[in-house]
Amino acid sequence: MSLGSGKLERQVKPNRVRFDDNQWHKLTLHRRVQEISAVTSFCRLSLVVDGVYSEHSNTAGTFTMLSSSRAYVGGSDNTVSLPGSRVQSNFVGCLRKVEFSADTLKLNLIELGRTGSKLVGVAGHVDFMCQEVEAADPITFTTPASHLVNHIIYIVYPSKDIYQYEEVTIGFRGHIA
Repeated sequence: MSLGSGKLERQVKPNRVRFDDNQWHKLTLHRRVQEISAVTSFCRLSLVVDGVYSEHSNTAGTFTMLSSSRAYVGGSDNTVSLPGSRVQSNFVGCLRKVEFSADTLKLNLIELGRTGSKLVGVAGHVDFMCQEVEAADPITFTTPASHLVNHIIYIVYPSKDIYQYEEVTIGFRGHIA
């Protein structure tokens, strides 16, 4: 977010808590603008995850309203070229109940994107559905050096060919920090 006084960038990263755990999480972004003078406004920004973990910031600048004619949720057509963004790729995962509220206006951004509304940009391969997955214990890679080691797996069959090569596919959910 930029209000003319520089970029404001925040992350919610609580100690020993991760959000790439294959569970649903709720992120709320709340922005309140208060006019200080005719040319300067004060903005308070709050990010809250699951109603518990939060990050709050304040900034001032020449700002009165959001002035974009289009919203992007989870990414854009060319993420790398977004001004001031350190993000290199779009969100990978599942989103549900993405809403924008302002005064009496309430927009369901997922539904607007699904129906092709000009208010919401859709980039990449979007399915507009979430597949349920079996309950499993997730593997968390806690450092950049963490990795999976790929080995050849031998499977024993009750036949003349004692060892045969098989392919193992591993599916996982996660994100790049």
